[in-house]
Amino acid sequence: MNSFNAFDRYVLPHYPLIIVIVALLFLYVGVLYYRNGSTVAGFGWMITAVVAIFIAGFLH
Repeated sequence: MNSFNAFDRYVLPHYPLIIVIVALLFLYVGVLYYRNGSTVAGFGWMITAVVAIFIAGFLH
């Protein structure tokens, strides 16, 4: 078994879950920026999180 088979079998099916977890992290960072007064950066992170959720939906 080469490493590509293991990657295809164990990592690729979990990409949507990994993207959702990263999107939740982006959303949290966006809320922190927004609460700290940096509205543009906060909304930027939140929009990035929403885009990541859409990408995860298309990959599923």
